[in-house]
Amino acid sequence: MRRTAVAVIGFGCAVGMFTAAGMSPASARAADRSEASGSVPGAGAPASKLKTIDYDGYSITVPSSWPVFHLDNDPSQCVRYDINAVYLGNPGANQTCPAALIGRVQTITIAGAGVPGTPQAEYQRAAVAQGGLGTAPPPSSPGSRIASVPSTLSKLDQYSQLHEFQGTVSHSHLSVTGTYGARSAPVEQIIRGLRKVGGRRPTGTAAAGSQARTSAATAGTPGRTLPVMATVAPKPAAAPKVAAAPKATTAARVTASPKVTASPKVTAPAAEPTPSPASTPASILKPDIPSSPLNGFDTCTAPSVKAMKAWKAKYSAAGIYIGGQNMACDYGNLSASWVKSVHAQGWSLLPLYVGLQAPCNSFPALINEANAAAQGRSAANTAVADGGNFGLGKGTPIYFDMESYNNSNATCRNTVLTFLDAWTRELHDRGYVSGVYSSASSGVADLVTNTAIGGHPLAEPDALWFALWDNSDNLTGTPYLPATRWASDRVKQYAGNETQKVGGYTINIDADRVGGAVSGPHRPPAGPRRI
Repeated sequence: MRRTAVAVIGFGCAVGMFTAAGMSPASARAADRSEASGSVPGAGAPASKLKTIDYDGYSITVPSSWPVFHLDNDPSQCVRYDINAVYLGNPGANQTCPAALIGRVQTITIAGAGVPGTPQAEYQRAAVAQGGLGTAPPPSSPGSRIASVPSTLSKLDQYSQLHEFQGTVSHSHLSVTGTYGARSAPVEQIIRGLRKVGGRRPTGTAAAGSQARTSAATAGTPGRTLPVMATVAPKPAAAPKVAAAPKATTAARVTASPKVTASPKVTAPAAEPTPSPASTPASILKPDIPSSPLNGFDTCTAPSVKAMKAWKAKYSAAGIYIGGQNMACDYGNLSASWVKSVHAQGWSLLPLYVGLQAPCNSFPALINEANAAAQGRSAANTAVADGGNFGLGKGTPIYFDMESYNNSNATCRNTVLTFLDAWTRELHDRGYVSGVYSSASSGVADLVTNTAIGGHPLAEPDALWFALWDNSDNLTGTPYLPATRWASDRVKQYAGNETQKVGGYTINIDADRVGGAVSGPHRPPAGPRRI
């Protein structure tokens, strides 16, 4: 969710919020400059703009502007995929991540496989002791094997639905992961440049890690759409147009995210075949809806099982990110066993899939206007596979995270609705509950005011999760979401970017009131699936 809450504030306020969060608009632009300019090894960058990093007997060359984070020395460091960076080692069980992140750019992670006797094994054992995850789960969708890899790699796979490469280092306990935004070739070139060198792991990494932590752990929220502050009442309208909000959010995104050429625009998108009538809720398993609203939160990466147990003293529902091209954090502790454990603790879960975004937005991975329906179906199928990977079977709600967009742009609005219509239909066909998360003033307002798309009835999601940061812990969505629409199946994100400490565990969260579909603690997981 990262963060599409409505915001009636001016651009001057936006600059202030970036600065307060530790990142100026200029820094936000610079964070992704290397992806936009192509200044990576093999792309014509001068040697003065590159640096070589050694880790556990291997070296890799990256742009000199990328910070380097030594996770072995700082296990609380957040592994962020929304800023160019290098991560060395394995993350700890309780990463310190800002809640409001979205989007992927070029990053490199070199981690250990936990082979007994290696330093990585010690770090992983410490993470597992906290209820963390020893090794990350493999992507649910099959990757494409990259041919003719250098001898330093035993294999290299590309997972296009996740905008990610995963490789195994030959004759080593190391793995290498690379993420990317709009272009995959530059980060593939970096991975191909991995070389074996003599000597042990470099010393003095603690100082380097500390310096890097200062530059990125507080790097703010580069992908964020700024929230509406309740001190200024939004202007009611039949089809809501918040005068100040779109300007603020657009400005924030332009400064915070790379300007990437969107997928080719077509003046008249090819018409999709008229679909069969939308599946009704009766045709799928009945969703779990709390008998009374729950206190909930969402954060960028899954906390440890021990942290979840402590936080159960205050909260009962949590949003979890299960996949998508624009997922800005790693999975953290998320696994099928994690889901089973927190269900047993009494948690209700809200699975989120953060895939392609509106074509009028500035994220690297955008919906193609000509293929919106096909991409919506593909997103649903990938989300189902991701859910199955974490033990979330039929009857589970999956919420598509559609960030705020300029819905005064009719082409953009219709593209989003076409995509979400296909998302809902496909989830219903697969036996899942369809949910949508979006800003109250854009995606939610459009779902409220539109009943048809592409010449057929719009398939409405079963549940709505709307962002309206009015600091009111209730389910009221006025003026964007009438009380009569999704009256018994809605979730409200009413506040964001809050750092709270519960039971000794500190997490940065967005706060939610949960009265909509969840994966409830009494529903048994389906067990891991491999597709």
